[in-house]
Amino acid sequence: MDNELIFAYAKGGERWLGDMETFVGEPNQANHELCGDRCFDDKLYLAAEILYKRISNNQKLAQTYVNLKKYQLAFDAAKKADVPKVWKAVCFACVRAKEFNMAALCGQHIIIHPDHLEDLNAFYEKFGYWAELIHLLEMGMNLERTH
Repeated sequence: MDNELIFAYAKGGERWLGDMETFVGEPNQANHELCGDRCFDDKLYLAAEILYKRISNNQKLAQTYVNLKKYQLAFDAAKKADVPKVWKAVCFACVRAKEFNMAALCGQHIIIHPDHLEDLNAFYEKFGYWAELIHLLEMGMNLERTH
């Protein structure tokens, strides 16, 4: 029942998000991750943000912030998660949004993993962002763990 109440708050829009936040902050029987995933799947990103923050799921929180176009917060969440898959998702979203400075910050966490470097190169090349890719790689040359 608590899961359905949370989802009803989420579907109610921004007007009900304060009530939802209060409810999830109190003891309840809801599965916050399941509710967050359901909200995310229904593109209720503000509600998903509340739920993922509550359970400190930084991987999903980073992806939620990307969808909200909050790239600095996505970077912060990716930093806490520190998983190459999340770094790539945030970096690629920043490239699509032409937020190249933020993409470069994320990219520095990708280029230290040789298995992911080729994907990064291919993504920048796909959009013709050669100068931005070169800048990122030049920045990365100074990192200790760069390959």
